[in-house]
Amino acid sequence: MTTTTGPIAAATGAEARWSPLAVLADAAARGVADGQTVAVVRGFDRESRRRARTVRDHLAGAGVRAVEATPAPDSWPLGESSAVGAVVNVAGSGSWDAHRIAAQLAAPLYALDETGADGAEPGITERRMDLIDVRGERGDHDIALSHVTLLPEDLTEAELAVVVDGTRHVVRGAQLRTGLHEHLLRARVVGEGAEHVAAELTVEPVAGVFRLVRDGLPVDELTAPVTLVARPEALTVHLVRA
Repeated sequence: MTTTTGPIAAATGAEARWSPLAVLADAAARGVADGQTVAVVRGFDRESRRRARTVRDHLAGAGVRAVEATPAPDSWPLGESSAVGAVVNVAGSGSWDAHRIAAQLAAPLYALDETGADGAEPGITERRMDLIDVRGERGDHDIALSHVTLLPEDLTEAELAVVVDGTRHVVRGAQLRTGLHEHLLRARVVGEGAEHVAAELTVEPVAGVFRLVRDGLPVDELTAPVTLVARPEALTVHLVRA
């Protein structure tokens, strides 16, 4: 992860009385091109809805179109991804849904810096995160923020093939966990100590049933080859201190 920090222009007049959410909205508005949309990611609770409405109102005042998205995938504006220039997280720092949506939309993410550093000057810290592309054989596509695990239902029957740089490795009776390390994939056979480091690898089910678990959340049964690809610094996150 790469981090850089910069100041926010000093506010004057009415701007000085803006809430942190208004400062966040202003930062996102400055980051989009003319005609682009901002996706505001919220939760389902009343406070999150209020925060989203506040951000949308300020964006509207700046002449920027905004849409809302929630953790429900059918709410994500994927069909208009080329028009989304930024994603704003108002669901709270404990939610990673906004990161996933921003990654899917290939748009920068803006969020309030909630680290609570005393005496910190207003400004924006930019971080760049590595991602893992999860590509299915039929063209389906997903993104992992930190790791992908292939979890066997029965260790006695489990057999998995891992193809790295054209070489096929067989994993029997164990789970395979693939994370990120120095912009590359690191695939570890849990319990055996074996590991493979590469920019890309393919996993194929051979025997038994495996569950594909993305960032700790079960996604689906692995029934066909899946290719994992490291995407160095693919997601830009702007943390705004108001």
